[in-house]
Order: sequence, then C-alpha cells, then structure tokens
Amino acid sequence: MECSICYEKFFTPKTEEELKYLINENIKKKSYKEIEKFKNLLITNNHNKTHTCPTPNCQCITCGDCWIKITHKGKKIYEATEDDFPSINDIFVCPYCKNVDWKYYMNNVFNELQIKVLGYDVFIDLLTSKI
Repeated sequence: MECSICYEKFFTPKTEEELKYLINENIKKKSYKEIEKFKNLLITNNHNKTHTCPTPNCQCITCGDCWIKITHKGKKIYEATEDDFPSINDIFVCPYCKNVDWKYYMNNVFNELQIKVLGYDVFIDLLTSKI
C-alpha cells in the first residue's frame, strides 16, 4: 500500500516487535523532517495520519504530508501562515476522482455551527470531555 500522490510505501507493522524495529530503524540519527515523514507514513491501530477518499471505488489514500500540502495550500503546518489554513469555506476535492469530500467539509461546518449556537466556552468543554 502506498500514497496515491507521492508513491511512498506505508509502514504497516503487524506485531509490537515489528513496530519497535521500524521505529529504531527510522528514527535513530534522523532529522526532524525525516521523523515526521516516517510518522506520516506509519499506520497502526492507534496511529493513522492518512486520508482515504470516501467515494466508493476511488481507493485514493494520501499520506499525512500530501494531505497537509493539499489542504494547506501547498505549505507544511510549521511554514503556513494563518491565511493558509483551511476554513469552513474550503472544500477538499480528491485529486483522482475529483469528487468533493463532504464528510471533511461538514465536520468543519459542524464545529463552526456548534461554536455559534453553544458559545465558545461550552464548545471547548464538549471538546475536552471527548478527549
């Protein structure tokens, strides 16, 4: 399994030992960017930064790096300014099937709606209670 945009292979360890081996091989003496790239390609039960297109039969899976580049106007999070972050008006379109990811869009709209109706303090309380 690989990213549909950059064609990097995902790391999908099946056991704890395999996960520890991957971490030791990919993190030792590596730069911050290389460690982040590894984390964005790692898929486990507790860690998955990939984005899968919700359109049936599309099978487009993007790694965390490519997802950030698409949604943040081509910039990494630490390089992006406030204007580069996605807003509720931004609609993600799959690079392959060109269909709109309405689930991603509606999640953004729903958060904005909750803030307007409930108020910011109640929204933060709800958000922290889920964590």
